[in-house]
Amino acid sequence: MRITTKFLGSSALLISLTACFSGSSYLANRHASNLLDEQYQQTQQTVAEVVQLELALQGQITALGRLSALPNETAEVARYERSRNLFFESIDTLITLIPPEAELSQIQIEGLRQQQEYLESLFQQLTSASTAD
Repeated sequence: MRITTKFLGSSALLISLTACFSGSSYLANRHASNLLDEQYQQTQQTVAEVVQLELALQGQITALGRLSALPNETAEVARYERSRNLFFESIDTLITLIPPEAELSQIQIEGLRQQQEYLESLFQQLTSASTAD
């Protein structure tokens, strides 16, 4: 074989291997980028639900505070009901977003449910006290 044939053959092989490696590297990087984008979007959605949950809980606390000062105010009862419904919707959505293996998050969600039960008992006490008056 002539030297030019060997040179052209080895050059073609080198170019094709380089193209193959760079193509597979590009595909691997693209796949990793897509996974990161999905994780980022899921994290953003989880953060939005946590903020919504916090707003609902603060709304309940505010409504209960106003209800204790104005016991016969039906607007405050309605505000509390809306906040409570928003809380349950947010916590249900949050549970679907958090993976089951995240034990700390599951414990924190259970703590939020206990706080909600306490707020509900306060609401029951306030509404029963206002109807008794």
